[in-house]
Amino acid sequence: MKKGLLAAAVLTSSIAMAQLPDGSIAPDFTVTDINGNTHHLYDYLDNGYTVVLDVSATWCGPCWNYHQNGVLEALWADHGPAGESGVNSGTTDDVVVLWFEADGSTTLADLNGTGGNTQGDWVTGTHFPIIDDASIGSPYAIAYFPTLYTICPNRVLTETGQISSANAYYAEVGNCPMAVSGSNMAVHAYTGDEVSCGGSINVTADFQNMGTSAVSSFTAEVREGATVLATQSYSGNLGTYDFTTLNFGSVTISGSSVDVVITTSDAQASDDDITQAITVAGQTSMTVDVEVLTDNYANETYVWIENSAGITVWSEGNEAIAGNFGTGSTSVPTDPTSPLSNNQLYTWTVNLPAVDCYTMYIGDYYGDGLGAAQWGGTDGSWTLKSNTGATLANGFGDFGDEDLGHAQNDMPGSVNDNDFSRLVTFYPNPTDGNATIQLDNMGENVFVEVMNTVGATVMQNNYGKVNVINFDGDALTPGMYTVRIIAGNNIATKKVVINK
Repeated sequence: MKKGLLAAAVLTSSIAMAQLPDGSIAPDFTVTDINGNTHHLYDYLDNGYTVVLDVSATWCGPCWNYHQNGVLEALWADHGPAGESGVNSGTTDDVVVLWFEADGSTTLADLNGTGGNTQGDWVTGTHFPIIDDASIGSPYAIAYFPTLYTICPNRVLTETGQISSANAYYAEVGNCPMAVSGSNMAVHAYTGDEVSCGGSINVTADFQNMGTSAVSSFTAEVREGATVLATQSYSGNLGTYDFTTLNFGSVTISGSSVDVVITTSDAQASDDDITQAITVAGQTSMTVDVEVLTDNYANETYVWIENSAGITVWSEGNEAIAGNFGTGSTSVPTDPTSPLSNNQLYTWTVNLPAVDCYTMYIGDYYGDGLGAAQWGGTDGSWTLKSNTGATLANGFGDFGDEDLGHAQNDMPGSVNDNDFSRLVTFYPNPTDGNATIQLDNMGENVFVEVMNTVGATVMQNNYGKVNVINFDGDALTPGMYTVRIIAGNNIATKKVVINK
């Protein structure tokens, strides 16, 4: 499944992985650079530094081009730790750059430009630390090179990508949230069920101390509108930027969203609540239809359906390396099926064995979904339909290593899109300002809103009932933006880098 030299090389260490989503808590690490110096991530963060990780490989052409552009070297010079090699005397002293060579098969000679698997000399003229350690790949879910993360002092990361200038990169650093004076708990993220089967969901959420004072206790609620569904309290000792998770147990909902709210008074109310959309599994009967139009690399595709216990009840496609899927599912498909053929439409009618909630997964061993167009081929697509022909979920093109749809058998519910974000593609990203948005408009008018890193709306437009949008961001300055694509009640959010 060779799709170009760079992509084929990445495959050896990154099959079926996906990047850590923005807002993830950065895993801690202690590493030693090629000069013997030790670097502990959380030590840097606790001392107020924002850490930029560039995870690359010596053979990677785009990695080399970005390295040669000198963006991170300039960021290090103007904002790196005072007194370090290559850091200017007027530094703001609040950024650390750590560069990782993360292909375990490369050598120190490759880093120095004298090996046989390198783009050149990566060491000469580089002042920030170079770390030759492939172990970063697993905890940081490195799926391609280069991957650039910015980690704020509160331990939360964002994939910032190849921003075109040091000034634009430092603007991202300035958007890191900082602790406020006093006691201040914040709801960091909803981590519970996002799909309701029969109206019941399990609710958990992560909370962070975003104040300068230690927190010994706080209380939070799960609400649906004005109705309190569950209450949970914390007792212990949380220092600044420490996290804890509260488990609220199973709750029954009647709508399509819940709120997690901190009810204890603190220094800043604006971070005391979060709203989570909940998908209601689409109703079907004893059968569903699965349709897959394969791309030019059909031998990479595998599709299967699991019941609520995580047991596979049906599967098709190439199961030869099924264990490489990174879906988090509790079972690995094992049916002795054969690889699919390229550019062919398959339709399977699946008999669901019992009243239950079912999840359909479609995975790709390479990690680019059905997105063959980027390799000169033809994109594929998939659709999950009820026995009446109603679409329960669908997707197309490059969805990464995994996509999914939900079907509910013989239980009250309604036909619903399950994960609209997976049905929206924004490319290229990074972009010079001109890009394409491809989506399923669900029969609704499509509204696009663009926000900068401080949450201000800088562009918005109603495009009508379209499936393809020519995105014109020429008026936007270089940097990171949040693009919200709204079709009716469905909302997809994309992080986009403007790189002129």
